[in-house]
Amino acid sequence: MNGVLGRTLKGQTKSIAVEDDAVTISYRALYHGFKGDKRIPFSSITAVQFREPGSWLAGYIQFSIKGGCEWAGPVNQDENALQFDSKDADDFRALRDFVQGKIATLDPNARPISMADELAKLAALRDQGILTDDEFARQKARLLT
Repeated sequence: MNGVLGRTLKGQTKSIAVEDDAVTISYRALYHGFKGDKRIPFSSITAVQFREPGSWLAGYIQFSIKGGCEWAGPVNQDENALQFDSKDADDFRALRDFVQGKIATLDPNARPISMADELAKLAALRDQGILTDDEFARQKARLLT
């Protein structure tokens, strides 16, 4: 069993609770207090970015989410990332390894299919002449509702 399962790791302004099937990010800083918690199932995580802390800079762990947009701003404002200090680096390395292990063992057939993938498949069927424009429009409307 991994040493992070069942624990809550504290970052600089957020904490992360590690469950068997998900992680939950909670804001700890007062100015973020109204945002609430964000539970991220491992089946929704596509990648983990990790930066080791330096002598001047905090480290961070950041989760890429299926269907989400990659955050391009400061990592401390990303709702899917936590900054941490060097004293906590071992715990966050263990978290990184645990999450990467979880997402590597998920059955790709059991993972939810994204709406973008489904729309791309429908568009390909339409382009191949298998679906008419009307059938494509109906199926697209069904997906989007």
